[in-house]
Amino acid sequence: MGNCLLKKKFIPQYRVYEWLTNNNINSYIDTGYIPSTSTRVISRIQNFPSSISGGNGKTWWAWGARKAAATDAIGFASSMDQNQYNWHGIWPYRSDTGTNTSSYNNSIIWWNGVSSTRDNGPYVPSTQSEMIVDDNKGNWTITIGNNVYSWYNDLSSRISPNCSLYLFTMNTNGTPFNNGIFRQFQLGYVKIYTNGTLVRDFLPAYDMINSRYGMYDFIDKKFYKSSNSSGSFTAYNYQYTIFKR
Repeated sequence: MGNCLLKKKFIPQYRVYEWLTNNNINSYIDTGYIPSTSTRVISRIQNFPSSISGGNGKTWWAWGARKAAATDAIGFASSMDQNQYNWHGIWPYRSDTGTNTSSYNNSIIWWNGVSSTRDNGPYVPSTQSEMIVDDNKGNWTITIGNNVYSWYNDLSSRISPNCSLYLFTMNTNGTPFNNGIFRQFQLGYVKIYTNGTLVRDFLPAYDMINSRYGMYDFIDKKFYKSSNSSGSFTAYNYQYTIFKR
């Protein structure tokens, strides 16, 4: 009996990495989590687009969910609108935590320090390096190195989008946002809380059994592949291996 127990094998199932990279415009992950006014999202992001070719109105989402374009949203993006900011285009990060009205509900923060009548957030230097983005129920911070930039979105206008939060793009009522221009960037960890309780704890991972990259959730112990069959990911900076019996 003892010898039989000793022979029971542990099989390597997932390799955990530091970063996950989207390989094409169809690469995104449906977290299955529907955000609300009690949601907090902490994400580690690298090489997020800070300049945008293709002209006016282009946006790239790191993550998000909304009922419709410019309404009832929670998300984080890089966007450009030369009519909205100025003629040659300014590259702000954008955070949505409510109905995106003409005043944007304090949702705009600037990379290059150029002011505007719609500048309701802090000046953040342009960077392609690592940053930690924390939306704590409307209290936003971006941490770049030793510098922390903070602002607040009025939660009175923050309405539940009633659809699940996507990673690497915005979920618009079940449809992944696609502006037709691909930009590659990396997500590290993504942590999602409801009323202070951790409900998703994602790290980049490789499914060794099915030979695919994605995110592993340490709460549900579940692997999330690309939600589009034509999308794919690559991970780098190996950390450790998860085994199963």
